[in-house]
Amino acid sequence: MLAQVLRTVRQSAGIDLDPSVLYEYPTIRLLSEWLADKHGASFSLGAATNPEEEASDKDKGILGATQNGREKQPVQPTPEPKSAPVPATAVRTGTGPADIAVIGLSCRFPGAETPDGYWRLLSEGRSAIRTVTRDNWTGGAADYAGLLDCSRTMPASHFRLSEEDANAMDPQALLLLEESLKAWHHAGYVPEEIKERSIGVYIGARSRHEPDEASLLQARNPILAVGTNYLAANISQYFDLRGPSVVLDTACSSALVGLNVAVQALLAGEIECALVGGVSLLVSDKSHRLFRQRGILSPEPQFHIFDGKASGVVLSEGAGIVLLKPVAQALIDGDRIYAVIKGVAVNNDGRTAGPAAPNYTAQTEVMRQALVRSGKQPEEIGYIEANGSGSEVNDLLELKATQAVYRKAGGPPLCIGSAKPNIGHPLCAEGIAGLIKLVLMLDRRGYVPFLSGHTPMKHFDIGASPFYFSREHQEWAGPRAAALNCFADGGTNAHIILEGWEELRGLDALRRPLPLPAMEPDGGPGGITGLEGTDDSQPGEAESEPIIWESYA
Repeated sequence: MLAQVLRTVRQSAGIDLDPSVLYEYPTIRLLSEWLADKHGASFSLGAATNPEEEASDKDKGILGATQNGREKQPVQPTPEPKSAPVPATAVRTGTGPADIAVIGLSCRFPGAETPDGYWRLLSEGRSAIRTVTRDNWTGGAADYAGLLDCSRTMPASHFRLSEEDANAMDPQALLLLEESLKAWHHAGYVPEEIKERSIGVYIGARSRHEPDEASLLQARNPILAVGTNYLAANISQYFDLRGPSVVLDTACSSALVGLNVAVQALLAGEIECALVGGVSLLVSDKSHRLFRQRGILSPEPQFHIFDGKASGVVLSEGAGIVLLKPVAQALIDGDRIYAVIKGVAVNNDGRTAGPAAPNYTAQTEVMRQALVRSGKQPEEIGYIEANGSGSEVNDLLELKATQAVYRKAGGPPLCIGSAKPNIGHPLCAEGIAGLIKLVLMLDRRGYVPFLSGHTPMKHFDIGASPFYFSREHQEWAGPRAAALNCFADGGTNAHIILEGWEELRGLDALRRPLPLPAMEPDGGPGGITGLEGTDDSQPGEAESEPIIWESYA
């Protein structure tokens, strides 16, 4: 329908309309007012010439404002989303009671088995997207994806699970257990220290796991295989955590909606610490077939964002975990702080042209809400980790909304980028992938190359805008604060403001990342098997020393 509107406007008035305008002005009244204001002369030749036509001007919408040569009524500009400006009293220096510290993290993404591997992939400007070769995917059109080499590297027995239960379980659940253990060790905690504590678990995920009948019959605890809640409950049970255990599904924004719930619980004093994560695995070509049917699957292995070649998404998989505490408590506990969450906001698009159609007003509003809550001014934000949809309209709207919030009144240049050209679109793990990327950038004080945006967009001139792309790994320039966009199918939007941690403290006062416990080949304590010490090791390769990631040394 919207394509027909564009075609009609082009044929009747000769205007090659920016398609995102239809989302900025999503009703006939708003669109007709905007057209009359910006292109009124182009429509005057098609004016009605009789009273009956004049009487129906209101219903005709687009042509109604300039009928019969009448003087056009003053057009009221489209109102900006209702949001109070950032009051001077809201601007904080240093930390405040609402600041939340990221004290530990872990992740596995395509081409990256650890946070260090993820950082190398990003900083070296590499893409892990490749042709799919999995045996259980159907033939036909070539598929491309960002895939993990394997989704399980630790024996199930380490998590007090039988192999029979593990074989029947959703592999996402086992991946989350592994990454949760790694995150705690990254933060400098062993499981005995967190036992029976009020720690909440908030996982963004979607599970449609249907084990085969034989595996289910052999399982000792078949409920573990079919209960979606166990994606989070397994973590709470293994570590003996007493806070809430929640699984959320808002599609791409799932993990960040979980983060929002966790932050609220931390600020209310309901929990003392939160484990927040997201996961998505591609166990078949079902998602590819669905995205292809929708017409939004990229036909090539490049994920083009803010680029004239944008042609759809490249799907991927992965998992990530972050550990959160109020900054004040993290300092008391001697935690290493990697970044600080200053503001979080979540909303929904409401009714739009379709379940996946964006809402410009809602996008700007969620950004403004997070910015106000952060106490930051727009010019203090030095980087935007974009959602990036790989479609002309969605990418145009995101650029316009971001500019309207962060640089409408001018200010320093604003760097913008996305991890999707590096790893693809990891569905429910998208938000956590962007968050961990930002935490690493802030902690390591550097920008990373953006792999897309080389072909100019038809309706948005990046060169004439406040935005620019980093093309190399370089030192962070300007304020060390950043924002993260995440817009999802179904309309649930999330926006996060983060800041680098500046305070210097004696190294002896900080918790240090710990090596993972060793494993025996049979899954008991002892030697290591099935674990990877660096991204160069091979799955299943035995190691003689406990794992110490590079950032732990």
